[in-house]
Amino acid sequence: MASPMESKSSPLCPLFLWRACNDILPTKNNLYKRKVVIDQLCPICNSEVESVGHALWRCVSAQAVWCCCEGPIQKSSVAAEEFIDIFDALCDRLEDTELEGFVSIAHKLWTRRNKVVFGGTVLPHTVLIKQALELVEDFRKTHLGTAELGQGELISYGRWHRPALNSIKINWDAALDGRKKLMGVGIIARDCQGEVKAAMCDVIPYIRDPIIAEAIAARFAVLFGRNLGFESIDLEGDAREIILALENTEDADSIHGFQGRCWNLCLLGESPT
Repeated sequence: MASPMESKSSPLCPLFLWRACNDILPTKNNLYKRKVVIDQLCPICNSEVESVGHALWRCVSAQAVWCCCEGPIQKSSVAAEEFIDIFDALCDRLEDTELEGFVSIAHKLWTRRNKVVFGGTVLPHTVLIKQALELVEDFRKTHLGTAELGQGELISYGRWHRPALNSIKINWDAALDGRKKLMGVGIIARDCQGEVKAAMCDVIPYIRDPIIAEAIAARFAVLFGRNLGFESIDLEGDAREIILALENTEDADSIHGFQGRCWNLCLLGESPT
């Protein structure tokens, strides 16, 4: 079975998807194993052990949401216990956009679950689905649509490649919310075994240009690695124009030169090509 992160996985909510597929979300079952709580029962249905697969798929509350969806997701019947097996089965049945919708709804289900635990307001099923699918639409318009608008070409890596021994690979990405005029940046650092060493995310206002957003995210990635004291860093992003501009410098091998070039791109306010 191929890893969901290596094949037709959704670029939406990647950290949530990675945590769900690796069974490291703080479910009651996982917290019980770590002796944080005294019972494993689902806080919503109170009838079964709350695993990731239960919380996001098999719980009666989750199933009520999936039954309100339209299309193949509503008709999908997956009997697997582990979420990674559920996701793997759906990868074979759903188109890319439908898979993004599944991930977005699953993320909303997890958010709703947390609100139940901490006494927040719970969204009705139809509102939850509507918000999740609107997030997919906004994501595709602002992030994946940049290449179609001629504002930046994305590099498709297909799958994550390990860095060299004793090196750290830092992946960064940026996304724009056109309606709110906000930029989001996500950074994750992993070693040669694929183990996450550190991660961060941030929101920056008043950024509208995707090239500038990617340049800022690249600079954040450099600072992130330097401040954590990593000695050997392999940086990887998906904005072709930024990557080519940064590689085409005499001091590209210097982390200080790389950072300076990122900062220069941010200040230019225009495409580096």
